Amino acid sequence: MARIFELEIKNYRGIKQFSERFDKDIICLIGWGDTGKTTILEAIS
Repeated sequence: MARIFELEIKNYRGIKQFSERFDKDIICLIGWGDTGKTTILEAIS
């Protein structure tokens, strides 16, 4: 299984810049509607 340690997104749909480093085994995206959670998942895929 692949594991994401660091994620950087630039100029993808409505996201100009996003970067995050993950150091836990479980990653959870939480936020209000229309905040970009699905866009982040689409960029990963």
